[in-house]
Parts: sequence; structure tokens; C-alpha cells
Amino acid sequence: MSPAGEPGTDEHPDLEWAASGAMSITGRAEGPPELAPAPVATVARGAIAALAGVTEASRVLDADALRVLDAPALLGERAAIAGQSRRGSTSVGGTCHLLRCANGWIAVNLARPEDVALLPAWLEEGPVERDVRAFVETRVRHRETEDIVARARSLGLPVAPVASSGVTGNASWLRVAVRGDTRADSGGAPPLVIDLSALWAGPLCTHLLALAGARVIKVESSSRPDGARRGPARFFDLMNGDTKSVALDLSTNDGVRILRALVERADIVVESSRPRALRQLGIVAEDIVSGRPGRVWVAITGYGRETPMEDWVAFGDDAAASAGLVVWPEAAGGEPAFCGDAIADPLTGMHAALAALAHWHRGEGALLDVSLQRVAAYVAS
Repeated sequence: MSPAGEPGTDEHPDLEWAASGAMSITGRAEGPPELAPAPVATVARGAIAALAGVTEASRVLDADALRVLDAPALLGERAAIAGQSRRGSTSVGGTCHLLRCANGWIAVNLARPEDVALLPAWLEEGPVERDVRAFVETRVRHRETEDIVARARSLGLPVAPVASSGVTGNASWLRVAVRGDTRADSGGAPPLVIDLSALWAGPLCTHLLALAGARVIKVESSSRPDGARRGPARFFDLMNGDTKSVALDLSTNDGVRILRALVERADIVVESSRPRALRQLGIVAEDIVSGRPGRVWVAITGYGRETPMEDWVAFGDDAAASAGLVVWPEAAGGEPAFCGDAIADPLTGMHAALAALAHWHRGEGALLDVSLQRVAAYVAS
């Protein structure tokens, strides 16, 4: 990540957004770049500044790398590396689409092959045509938003209603699901972070913790490695290059035993799966937090760990749209456009790192529930 000078505190949010690079990937392909509907870049800078402050206060970590980090530039970093540009109602990455239903708009993210395979079951019609967007668009146009979203979520599809403005009623981007015991002190050593996450938000969180001086070990399943490996290698290396890594065969007893041993050693665990995934391996976050004073577990999900949201799937683009972090046309009847590239991902990664380090610094054991949608709603509100 390219360094920058100490960020100013008096720059207008629109200027920070323009300078971040994310503005160039916001709006319609045929039109000019668009301003964000909220002070997104300013919030990003604030999150990293707060993280640097906590790092410095810890006295066992080093804030220098965070102090010179160009936080707003993180928002458009992946698209810049991939050479991607704005595409209006189709996401920068090309997998998420904003589509009109009978009574509103939905975000449909077809990021995985299995998502496309589920379209006939979702829409009760098939086979899927070559133009996937057109296939879905024509079939949801006359359907009610609530019904089509509920059916998609029951199948594990990342589909969400698009909020017309910032979602209200979100008092905080962070939910402390479980409070553990407080440890006496840190022992003067940097925290050991076990990274079980994938894609962008979780790896950015642990990357920032590594920049602060934490010891990070990335754990991947040998049969289902981090999906970010399918993207630009340069971006994957940027997020994960400063961590140690191990691949485990989690279909074997030995693989699960090693995973449990790593988690038991951790001061901070960061993961981004639905709760049931680790529970099936006998790893229960609530038990891990209560097992040792001061242990922090960061659970990054689409919508949180509460029922029924814990089973809803989301990625950065559709989560942001569900929070109202999209660009709406001035004229009625026009199509909304995506704001940046999967903007909920980098924002969540920054805030997750801040929450993790703040709790570790204070010695407070906790299960931290950080969702893409809630962070995006906080920024958009």
C-alpha cells in the first residue's frame, strides 16, 4: 500500500473521495465519476487514524506504518490493481447487478459458480441463458422485492433489497455478542492473530494488524482456499504477503486438530464464515472467548450472527447496496449505480481491525460481531 503524508483533518469529504481513487470507479460508464452519498473516504481515514492511536497506546506495537498509510486509497486499491472501471448498475467486478423489481430494486451478486447454478431454483425457470444478467432481469421485473429476496436467502444466494438512502436505526457498526473475562496484562508481547478469513474484509483487517506489529498466521482449507486467489495475484499478495500461512485438510482429524490448536493459542481470531461452518468442526466462538481471559474473536459476516441473519450470504457490493451506499440519479426513474468497488469490504476490514485491537489493548475478552451491512449502514447514515 502506497504511503502518504499525515492525512489532514480539514479537507472536505468530497475532495478526499476524489483523491482516494474510488470516485473514478463510481457512477455510470458513459457518464462522469460520481460523488459518494456519504463521507466514505473521511470515515476510512478516521478509522485508520483511530487504529494508529490504539496501536501507539499499546506500547508494544508500532504505529509508524499506520500513521503514513493513505487510508482513503485503500477503497479503490483492488480495482486499480485489476484495471477495472465504473459500470453503473453492474459492479466494478462484474458479478453484482442492481435490478428493478415490481416495487423496488434488488442487488443480485453472482460471484460464485454455485450462485449461477441456483438461478433456476430461485426463479423457478431455466435453463440459464448466456446473458445471465438479462436472464435474471426479465424474471424479477414483475416480482415483489420481499418475496424474491426471501426466496434467494433461503437458498443461500447473496441477494438484497436496495435501500433508497442510508439505513436508519443503526446505532453502532459493532455488536459485542459475548463478553469474556479481562486479562491482567498483555505480557509485553504483540498479539498472535489467527486469520481464518477470506476475500477482502478479513484479510485487510489482519493485514492492518500485521502493519501494527501483530504476529499473523493465515489458515486456509486445502480443498477450499481463499477465493481471493482467483483474483489478481498482486492484490492477494498485498493483503496476505506479510503473514505466515498454513493450508490444512479439514476433512481429516489431523487437520481439524491442528486448526483447534492454533485457535487455542490465539490472542485474536479473525474469521468470515457463517457461524455454523466452524461449529461443524467443533470450534465454538463463544467457548473460545470464555476459555481464556482477554481473548478476542472477530466474526465478520454479511448481516451479523443473530437469527435469521446469520444464514444470509452477502459480499461487499450487495451489502453496501442493502445499506443505501449507492448512487441514485437526480432524475426519477433512472438506474442506481454502485459506489466504488465492493465498498463494504474495505470499510469493514478497517473497522474490524480497530475493534479487535482496542479490545485486545484493554484486555477485554469478547466475541465481536462485525457485519458488512452494519458497517456500510453506519457510514451511509
